[in-house]
Amino acid sequence: MKIGFKYSDKRYRISRTLHWTTFIVLGISAWYAYPHGFLVSKVNMTAHIDWSWIATGVVACRIAWRLYSHGPKGTDQAPPLIKAFKVLADVLRLMPLLITVTGVGVIWSLGRDVLAFGVPMATELAERSQDLQTAMEVAHIGLWYFFIALLALHVIMALER
Repeated sequence: MKIGFKYSDKRYRISRTLHWTTFIVLGISAWYAYPHGFLVSKVNMTAHIDWSWIATGVVACRIAWRLYSHGPKGTDQAPPLIKAFKVLADVLRLMPLLITVTGVGVIWSLGRDVLAFGVPMATELAERSQDLQTAMEVAHIGLWYFFIALLALHVIMALER
């Protein structure tokens, strides 16, 4: 049995919904991380982590939807801007997953359990490693800045399109 919205408005509506849901959830997660500058309370950081898990789930749904619901074929002759836009969109889909992995690395390198909504996800305590924690924090924050730059480029390219 085939689902009948392969190239329909419904297909694009689902994609658009996942697109904006991802944007909103990531925005909420970032807001919890830095509500008053860089002075972050434990409660806010817990909310940041929980919203990050939600974002990871939404991004996984976007990736699964993208794999299931391919766009039109025969775009080999597309202009370079369209090809660049597609590459950028694919990179943007993967960035939240990389950001989550480095965030988990920060928590784990502190020798703490990694929790998702209060449920332990990684319970084997790692040996506390200051070097690993620093590297993971730099990667996590650096990926966020890179993600924001890519997002700005994505918006500019979408407006040019």
